[in-house]
Amino acid sequence: MCYAINMKRFYLFFVFSCFALTSFAGETLLDLQNAQSSIYAKYIGGKEIINKNSLWRLNAASVAKLFTTAAALDLLGPDYTFATELYFSGKIKGNTLKGDIYIVGGGDPTLASRYFDKSLEDIILSFVKAVKIQGIEKIDGNIYADNTLFKDNILPVYTTYQNIGNYFAAPADALTIKDNSFTIYFEPSLKEGALGKIAKTEPKEYALPIEVKAYHTSKVLREDTYLNFIPLENKMLISGKLPLTDDRTEVFGAMAKPALFTAQYFKLGLEENGVKVKGKALLGSKQNYTQDNLIYAQISYPLEEIIKRTNKRSVNLYADILLRHLGEGSAEDGVMALKNYLDKLGIDSSATTLYDGSGLARANLTTCKTIVSLLEAVLKQPYAVKFINSLSLVGDSSDGGNMARRMQNTLAEGNARIKTGSIDGVRAHAGYIKDKAGQQIAFCIISNNFDISKSEIDTLHEEIILSLASLDKTGKHANKK
Repeated sequence: MCYAINMKRFYLFFVFSCFALTSFAGETLLDLQNAQSSIYAKYIGGKEIINKNSLWRLNAASVAKLFTTAAALDLLGPDYTFATELYFSGKIKGNTLKGDIYIVGGGDPTLASRYFDKSLEDIILSFVKAVKIQGIEKIDGNIYADNTLFKDNILPVYTTYQNIGNYFAAPADALTIKDNSFTIYFEPSLKEGALGKIAKTEPKEYALPIEVKAYHTSKVLREDTYLNFIPLENKMLISGKLPLTDDRTEVFGAMAKPALFTAQYFKLGLEENGVKVKGKALLGSKQNYTQDNLIYAQISYPLEEIIKRTNKRSVNLYADILLRHLGEGSAEDGVMALKNYLDKLGIDSSATTLYDGSGLARANLTTCKTIVSLLEAVLKQPYAVKFINSLSLVGDSSDGGNMARRMQNTLAEGNARIKTGSIDGVRAHAGYIKDKAGQQIAFCIISNNFDISKSEIDTLHEEIILSLASLDKTGKHANKK
């Protein structure tokens, strides 16, 4: 049987099962005008299967998270945890703290995260209870948020202006909470051209002013908006299109100052639970914290669990925070740590240019050959199983990853472990799959600058992945005579 894809533009009619896979890869990978595509696949510890433009430097989008998560498992260890700590300064006299309280961010990406099971209210209540256990009913000083662990710009570097302010480009703050995101609810409107009107935000205490330039229109069926932090102004701008609807529309944004919000919300929680606070919620650092002044420590889930969410759900914030941990607080130093990690594995890092840990930056570049080399080298490391299990299991609806409902009822279902990557004009898939003889293959497919839909590119990539799964023990298609 021959497989064909009827594309809208610029395609060859190509067949997978009628030719050897190597022949296909050399001639018909993705014959799209003005687009660039690369594919590399090889047996683990064995021969190459496909090598098509494998040394081209392309943007791999979120597939770049493979570098960050593998290095974190190696350099930090799968059992590593992060702590968010409460300290006090001054003295406790009777039921009054004659001093301040500091929330010290330890770079925990999971604090009140939607990807784990403790809500914002749960976390704040734990903080409040810890204060009350000390017998404190009144605080004469301020509530400070200390986010000084991270040293450089917390906004994603080289991310387009259009994306800054969206939830998926949230700042990588050392005191991160609730994924550094909030929800804007717009009032319903059935009037064409009506300016969007905010009904509420959650958390409601998120106080940064929001200027709305988004309009309701019949041209969209769902919201098509973007948020920006306005340079040099203490406010956000939301632009784009909102649907005509008789129900509220939800838009998700990034917090501009998550650490300050944490202090504000903690202060509110204290006051709602009977602890009076005389001072304000502010950013600040005491620096000389001592164990004697420790009130409470909120410990994160182990790194292994964090990395599962990072790769399966492709959480940009998690990856960008992990990068800063690799660089002892600096994203730039974190990139150097990634390069050193590749060098340690014997992988040439010269073809890889990274500016973040998430793959969000348009300027990130790497090669399929480098990614497959990483996938192969990781299998020799003690954390290999944990790394593999962090990738989405194809076709498994219980997996929770981005590939959980794709390629069901195919040779890839329950077989392939894949990390996806997607930003405008970029689509990538990389991971592991076994052929019909059970031999393991590492592969990477990247397409850049295409002008067709992502779903069409996905279909092409999936056909290549299925061709790998259909190989027999001789390295040829099982149905090839």
